[in-house]
Amino acid sequence: MKLGQDWKPGVSVMPPTRPQKPPTRVQFLDEAVSEARSVVQRSPAWGYLAERGVSPYTALVYGLGYGIPVPRVSPEIISAAKQSLMVRSDGTWLWTGGVVYADPPIHPTVMNVRYIPEEQLPGGTRSFKPEKNHKTWGVRTRPLGSWRIQPTTRTVIVLEGLFDMLITAQKIHQLGRDADTVAVYTNGASPAAKMKQWFSQHNEFEYVLFSDPDAAGEEWTDTLTTCIQAGGAQVCAFKPPDHLDPDEAILKGWWPSIL
Repeated sequence: MKLGQDWKPGVSVMPPTRPQKPPTRVQFLDEAVSEARSVVQRSPAWGYLAERGVSPYTALVYGLGYGIPVPRVSPEIISAAKQSLMVRSDGTWLWTGGVVYADPPIHPTVMNVRYIPEEQLPGGTRSFKPEKNHKTWGVRTRPLGSWRIQPTTRTVIVLEGLFDMLITAQKIHQLGRDADTVAVYTNGASPAAKMKQWFSQHNEFEYVLFSDPDAAGEEWTDTLTTCIQAGGAQVCAFKPPDHLDPDEAILKGWWPSIL
């Protein structure tokens, strides 16, 4: 190319990008969650919680609610729920017939529902069959239950599921350890990438893992141990006896002596 001649950059080929998902609006659902909480004590969820060993105190502290098929909420709230893919085309909410947990309780970033078995619901409550026994909406950037961490917290007990966390938190309260020990959960055996990052960035706590008694539980333990140790924090792991899930084992009297 001669000096002074105009130069044009070559045409670059941009790699294809995936269409962005619409932003979740779970944080706008306080009105709907309030209604779910207001009916929980006279709903099928109350008996189900008692059957699972969750005390009324624990249920109220964690703001548990009952999934109403069609909450009486404003159009703006329905729009937010639709944007978060929580509403079916017939207007029925996908949390129907389940124990509802919002994390944190006010302006939640995550909504988690544990479906109550069909046979424990009044006939016709749920017009669809859930694919799994639980479902989640929102963005998981930190372990669920971490809103209870306070400046005096020293130990964080980590579990996989909602009821594991609730029963563990209940035990912590019974032992009078609320000030220094908190239970959290990862919402399954495959923690989200940002959640794993949270564990590696918070080395001010000591971590105790209670795993489920299966291969997925072992992989979950290995994954979290790696993340926590990468951040420089101490971690130890326990597997409940007799192939029991953590909540079942704790209700039967199991509890690590170091705690």
